[in-house]
Amino acid sequence: MLGCGALALGALAASGARAASKVPQSQAGYKPSPNGGARCDRCVQFQPPAACQIVAGAVSPQGSCLFFAPRK
Repeated sequence: MLGCGALALGALAASGARAASKVPQSQAGYKPSPNGGARCDRCVQFQPPAACQIVAGAVSPQGSCLFFAPRK
């Protein structure tokens, strides 16, 4: 029984590690141009000058992706 608990705990740890990693630009639908008013520099996830909390790699402030969440 102890093996099952350790296995479940290991699976939870692995899923947490995946959640902490960033999504590739191709999977995020990232493009270096805006989608209407949806621009990286207007998103809560944007980290100036050219990074995102969710999308991997450098992103353009004028870029856009599927995870756009407007700043208030």
